[in-house]
Amino acid sequence: MRAAPDKRRKGRGGGPNGSPISGPSGSRLSGLADAELAELCRAAFLASKSVVLAVSGGLDSMTLLLAAQRWREAEQRAGREIALHVATVDHGLRQASADEAQWVAQQAQKASIAHHILVWTGEKPRTRIQEAARTARFGLLVDLVRRLRLPQPAGIALAHHLDDQAETFIMRLARGSGADGLAAMPGRRQLTPFPEEIHIVRPLLGISKERLRATLLERGLAWLEDPSNESLAFERVRVRRLLPALAQAGVGAEQIGVAARRLARAREALEQATGELAERIVDFHHGAMAEIALAGFLAAPAELRVRLLQRIVARFGGHRDEPARLAQLEKLVDVLASGDRVATLAGCRVARSAGRIQVVREPGRKGLPELILPPGGALAWDNRFIVSACASHPRPLMVRAMSPQVWSLIVARRREAKLSWPGIPRAAALTLPSFWDNDRLIAVPHPQIGIGTADGVSAIFSPA
Repeated sequence: MRAAPDKRRKGRGGGPNGSPISGPSGSRLSGLADAELAELCRAAFLASKSVVLAVSGGLDSMTLLLAAQRWREAEQRAGREIALHVATVDHGLRQASADEAQWVAQQAQKASIAHHILVWTGEKPRTRIQEAARTARFGLLVDLVRRLRLPQPAGIALAHHLDDQAETFIMRLARGSGADGLAAMPGRRQLTPFPEEIHIVRPLLGISKERLRATLLERGLAWLEDPSNESLAFERVRVRRLLPALAQAGVGAEQIGVAARRLARAREALEQATGELAERIVDFHHGAMAEIALAGFLAAPAELRVRLLQRIVARFGGHRDEPARLAQLEKLVDVLASGDRVATLAGCRVARSAGRIQVVREPGRKGLPELILPPGGALAWDNRFIVSACASHPRPLMVRAMSPQVWSLIVARRREAKLSWPGIPRAAALTLPSFWDNDRLIAVPHPQIGIGTADGVSAIFSPA
């Protein structure tokens, strides 16, 4: 990463000899005033009790740091305090990355904001490096929120701006994305599964990069330039080179941003309609499986059928990092409409028979998770359940999928007691969480099984 123009790091004018930056019409672009900067953060962080700013040192993230500083000052004048931190992720991909992280730390110190350097360790992939780096960055930021025990809802603020939004729109358009993809990046979205409330927030999403540049230049503030932003090896850079030509044709970042916002509004309405459809025609069996009434499914509009299946597969598939592709979902919806079928997709077994569609979690190549649950703790298990244990347990508990041996024992005991069948098939039962104290089974707290439900543990399904 090289410094912006100046002897070291300080940005200067955008034109020859430091001439003012101008928009397409030649009029000078003014930077954001302090009140505007503070208002961008106030609106973005309104639902957050704590905020972590992801600051790499680039133009956009240094503007985010400035905006957050102005916002915090306004909050302090009003007698309010906020848990505000800055984090810089050192991906270790370039020789200068550690020095750059230290430079950001110095800027945060000048702003009197706590700073944290997060280092991506371990072997780096040789392909899809940007995608891997992004995943690692989110993981490190979420870990920081947990480690600091920040009040929730917690916001992780990213500095994406209007030009980034336009680039994302074009990249997704090239891949044939639907309305959700073309809505591009939301201003706020939940990043982690329940029970945590950690959100990604983007205060600068409606502001152009050139206006961010003008904001720093007017104040004589510094930023860093990333040489990868000029490498045509990356799709985003290639798309970025197209934007000026598109703007000349009347399809600039502003117009694309308007389209993305309108598609986001349509997405919100479709998601609400999908939720209402799920309430009418889906039985989730408290997280053991999903059964969809076939008649209601076939009567629904095609878009809602795709969205409903997408939502169920995402919840029961177990792997948030490997979602089903839209084309796969569309094909599966067509297959299910044509007659009785069995298919697998994204960690799920999907079968149509006897007037219903049944979706069951499959172990897949990664298997079902095992986790250690501390006394008094609550954690997400397999993207379906909030598992919890009361504080009175003397030791941490192991939570893992119910074994075939336990299932056989349950069936035998119910037969002996002449109790009715649990109502869920074996394949679904073997994907339910069971609680263990070393080698001793504590509970399988599913309502249709009900072992150990009085032992201070629970597994609550969340279909959202």
